[in-house]
Amino acid sequence: TKVYDGTTTSGATVVKVGLADGDSVSHVGQSYLNRNVMGANNSTLAINDGYVINDGNGGQNYTVITHTANGTITPRTLVVRANDQHKVYGAADPGLTYIVGGMGLLPGESLVGSLLAPTLGGATAGEHAITQGTLSGAPNYEITRFTNGTLTVDDKQPMFIAMRPPVVPPMVRPIIANTTGSALSSTRAITNANANAEAEACKSGTSSSSDEEKHRGAGSCVGDSK
Repeated sequence: TKVYDGTTTSGATVVKVGLADGDSVSHVGQSYLNRNVMGANNSTLAINDGYVINDGNGGQNYTVITHTANGTITPRTLVVRANDQHKVYGAADPGLTYIVGGMGLLPGESLVGSLLAPTLGGATAGEHAITQGTLSGAPNYEITRFTNGTLTVDDKQPMFIAMRPPVVPPMVRPIIANTTGSALSSTRAITNANANAEAEACKSGTSSSSDEEKHRGAGSCVGDSK
């Protein structure tokens, strides 16, 4: 019996019977006919070629008969742990990976199958277990302990939309009708003309006003003497 090592070699001792005293067999060994795990006692061991009979006569004193035997190659035991993964809701799914321990994988060999996250693809926000799924090393490897990983799904990030400020129309000032302005201008012009005439009359002493007190009250001809 041996643990799977990827070869057909066997370290067991070959049993030899029927040798005369002083004679021997050297360079004798045995091998498995198949390097893979075949189950208990389902592997076959056979004597390797190349042995030498040491009888002083080149082996001519013996007729050699070899026999096969049943043997067992057991699987290599592995400890596997799924790596934790992280994603944002709605984003692409991460690859599911794992770490192998125990006796380990032989160079160039790998496990088959894949891990499983039950909600992968449409995963809701929260934490989900990453399980062994179909991951296997059979027949040459046996996963004796598997540790689940965790897939953490974050809520989808809120979307911010830039909004332009509302356009406020310019304030329209009311337009004052020109008629009113013209009328006011005309009134001011008449008033100023009358005031100028009265002033000239005061200077010349020929005021057209018959009421001197009126002029004095209005500020016209004040201080004049007759």
